[in-house]
Amino acid sequence: MNTKIFHITFYDYDLSAYIHFLDCNFKCRGCIRKISIWDNHLPTNVRNNLKLLRSLKIEELRDIVNILIRKYSLKRVVLGGGEPTTDSSLPSILSLLESLNIEVKLLTNAYSMDSEVASMLARKGCEAIVSIKSIDPSKHLDYTGFPLNRVLENFSGMYRLGVNVSVETILIPGFNDPIDIVGIAKYISSINSGIQLIIDSYVPVPGSSWRRPNMNELEEAEYLSKQYLSNVYCRGKVISEGRGRVYLVYPNPQDNLNIPEFAGYNISNCFEGI
Repeated sequence: MNTKIFHITFYDYDLSAYIHFLDCNFKCRGCIRKISIWDNHLPTNVRNNLKLLRSLKIEELRDIVNILIRKYSLKRVVLGGGEPTTDSSLPSILSLLESLNIEVKLLTNAYSMDSEVASMLARKGCEAIVSIKSIDPSKHLDYTGFPLNRVLENFSGMYRLGVNVSVETILIPGFNDPIDIVGIAKYISSINSGIQLIIDSYVPVPGSSWRRPNMNELEEAEYLSKQYLSNVYCRGKVISEGRGRVYLVYPNPQDNLNIPEFAGYNISNCFEGI
C-alpha cells in the first residue's frame, strides 16, 4: 500500500519522529512550506540539497520505524504536513504504529477528518492538535481557500467522540491579532475550558507582507486567552536553544531504506536563514 509520506526526521531529545505528508487540502497564504517543504530544524544547506524521492509504501514505513525503535529507542511520532488526513492510507498508518506501541500525535486542519479516523484516534488514545487559522469565517476562507464551519464541526465532533484534542493558532499581526485569538479561546471554552490552546508565532514567508509578532503581542494574546481557558501555551514566546540533534531519516543521500544509521545535525539554529 502506498502512502503520501515523503519525509521523516528523528529527534533524540524526546525520542520522537516527525512524519511528513506531501499533500495538503488547504492553500494557506502564510504556510511555512513556502520557505521549504523539508523539516525546518535541519540545517539550511541540508534542506537545500534534498530532492523529492518517491512516497513510502506502508511496508517501508514499518521497516523504518522498526529501525528507529531498535537503534534509536523511538517512543512517539508526530504525523504532520502537509495534511495527514488527505492520505487514504492514514487508518493503516495508525494501526501500524499502534501495533508497534508507538505514541501518536496528529497535526491536522480537521477539514477532511472523517468518522473512521476520528474514532481510531479516540480508541487508540492519540492526541490531535487542530489548527484553526482564524475564527472569522471570511478571514479563514481568505487565508486557506476553504470555509471555517466544517473545521469547527469536525473539531467538536472529535471532542464528542473522546479524542484528546488541542487547538493551535498562529499570531499573525494584522490578520490574526490578539483580539482575534481571544475569539478562538471563547469558542474553545464553549466546548470545554480545559482544552489546550497553543499560540504560535508567525514566521514571514515569501509573497506575504505580514511580520513576526513581538513579545508584547504574544503576551497579550496569552493573557487575554487565559481569561477563558485554563490551559494556554504560548509556544511563540519560547526561544529555541536547540535540544539534542535532529536526524535525517528519509530521504537519505543513499536512497537506502535499510541503513542502520542516519545523519544527525545540531538543531540550535532552528529556522536558520529565515
